[in-house]
Amino acid sequence: MLSVVTVEQTLKKLQHTARQKSVPDASRHLTWKLPDDLATEDAKFIVLDRADCDLKDQLIAELASDLRFEHMGEPEKAVLRFVADASLRRAANHVSAFIEQYARVVEEHTIVFTTFHLDLPERLEFGGVKLLPLEDELVPDVPELANIPDCGGYLMTSCQGTDYGLMEARARQVARRALGLLRVGMQMEFRYHRRQLRFRLGDTYVIADKQVGSQQRDDIAYTAPLHRDVLDRVLGRAVTRLPVLPQKKGLIKQAQLALDWINRSLVASEPLIAMLYQFFALEAMLGDTAEGLKSHQLAFRRTMLGHLVDGGWPAPESIYGQYDKIRSAAVHGSEAPVISPKAASLFESDVIQTVEQCLTFATANDLTTRAQVRRALAGHQNVQVVLEHLQARDPEWANFVPSTT
Repeated sequence: MLSVVTVEQTLKKLQHTARQKSVPDASRHLTWKLPDDLATEDAKFIVLDRADCDLKDQLIAELASDLRFEHMGEPEKAVLRFVADASLRRAANHVSAFIEQYARVVEEHTIVFTTFHLDLPERLEFGGVKLLPLEDELVPDVPELANIPDCGGYLMTSCQGTDYGLMEARARQVARRALGLLRVGMQMEFRYHRRQLRFRLGDTYVIADKQVGSQQRDDIAYTAPLHRDVLDRVLGRAVTRLPVLPQKKGLIKQAQLALDWINRSLVASEPLIAMLYQFFALEAMLGDTAEGLKSHQLAFRRTMLGHLVDGGWPAPESIYGQYDKIRSAAVHGSEAPVISPKAASLFESDVIQTVEQCLTFATANDLTTRAQVRRALAGHQNVQVVLEHLQARDPEWANFVPSTT
């Protein structure tokens, strides 16, 4: 958990910058409509310059990481209101008021998960978790834990926080890791059959000996209706006109490879794994092993395609901003960040759209290889327009040169 000082210091910095007169940086600023109780005839909006926006994002990240504030969920509105208060009501110190309003005492509780396919004749303890038999006295006496078909026992651990949902999610991660350690150790020491190592946590849990919840399994599936009109629209896409027989070379082969990765992402239950597959799909279409698959080259090509094919401006930050944090970290052995299902889903849609636009662009320009697509994008007459757009969004693009290989 981040320290009290970290959040308070960032609040103080944000309060200070919000009270400075500055000209909004063209590369980044935010206009926010004031709520009715703060708006006046002379002030209906506030404008955050680049420094304000950077501190706002920093504070939001710190609030999400500090257990005392995790109950806030999406704290952006509260942070923007803090900025507005600091800007409009300068005589008051709003830092202590923010802390008093939103900080909660961190609670610590035990949490018990059901387990399946693990026979537990006795209580076992390791790595900060307890494995409990069905009749163990530590099992909470709640009807939801009784008589669950195929339940072989329970896993107990502890959790801290101010939001039961997030506390359960962190505890579940700890529990899964504990079972993972157990699984690998059992295989090393006793050579269990693979099918004996598929034990898992169940959906049901009890926190604080009374709060019962159920976590829907990540790999659950829903029935999808498919009618003629739906199929007709689906078959109108460039990606669905790809041949089903495997191709041996060219852009079509790369597109098939990209779709294979995308399909893995669509059925992956973990957002991080799904996003890694999506990066592999993006690289299959737009990457180049000779250049080391650099994130800014991928982001540039994706932006070019979006602008040339559909006339839009896809946000390149979704690629280069996450490439090093997620893809490179996971592949090169660093700890990858936690990815929300929403973030993975949004990136997934963007990658699918990129494949569609790449195929459309290639067909319109008689391009048959990935290298031809890269060269066509780097040599297009609209390159300067796209570069100016990217540079206006982020100074990082100031010295960027599109690769022509």
